[in-house]
Amino acid sequence: MSDTRPESPLPAHAPLPETVVIVGASGFIGHNLVRRLSRRVGRIVPVSASGQAVEGIAGLRLADLDGADIGSDAAVVNVAAHRYDGTNFAASQPEIFARNVEIATRVYEFCARRGMHHRGSRREQYCRLSGRRRPLRRCRADRPEPRAA
Repeated sequence: MSDTRPESPLPAHAPLPETVVIVGASGFIGHNLVRRLSRRVGRIVPVSASGQAVEGIAGLRLADLDGADIGSDAAVVNVAAHRYDGTNFAASQPEIFARNVEIATRVYEFCARRGMHHRGSRREQYCRLSGRRRPLRRCRADRPEPRAA
């Protein structure tokens, strides 16, 4: 099976931007990304629904993102996802879907209003910003099952 994903438009050795906005910074992936980048970029803007600080960096509420002083040269990484009650997952599907679409829409509209351009998937952006030389391998859940002999 061949890989049909497009090449990342940015080389792995591209310099890091001065400002990185991390939407979903209070979650597991976002928190670790903030920690990893905190000494490598000039400014990190952690964004979450609550606006809580991450790694000692003052946070910004997602609802306040449009009013933030962030230029078009910033990188925006969206790793946010709606948190839900796992005990009622099946009944919560419509709300989970709607909230995740709302989060993604806010981020894309923010980028569009500032003239920012899409630079790859979440995985490609994370790999580039974290200093990895190649994209992460697909997780096991994304891999096709081996064929029976």
